Amino acid sequence: MNIAIHGADGTGKEVLAAELARLLDKRGGYPVRIAVSPALDSPDIALTFVCGLDWSQNNTAPSLCAATQRESEDSLLREALTAAGINFQVVYGLTDVRVANAQRAIDTATGRISSEAPTVHLKWQWNCDKCSDSSCEHQLFSELLR
Repeated sequence: MNIAIHGADGTGKEVLAAELARLLDKRGGYPVRIAVSPALDSPDIALTFVCGLDWSQNNTAPSLCAATQRESEDSLLREALTAAGINFQVVYGLTDVRVANAQRAIDTATGRISSEAPTVHLKWQWNCDKCSDSSCEHQLFSELLR
């Protein structure tokens, strides 16, 4: 199975790829190849992940300029994937949560249910007034601008 991981700069796509590869290698069962930011016309990609904008290195919020640049890059990436007809799943959370979310998506796609899947307890999330997405990034970046 070939997996593509995309994301704006600074969203942890390389970290997700490394941690997911380590986990899947440990689990075994089926061969997986993970590519970070491959060309959109790459053949045989079974799953495509986009890293959400909630991840930050060293638990620090990006500067306003960097946050604006990440938002713009993320928006362009999602538009390009959509225009190319590529279905993608956005994965959120810090490293362990993000890897667990990606693992669940892989398990769903392959029909495999793992007893090793970590239990993740998420806090309650509100629904965005603009889009009804409970994980809306609008709230995240609105807070950074205040």
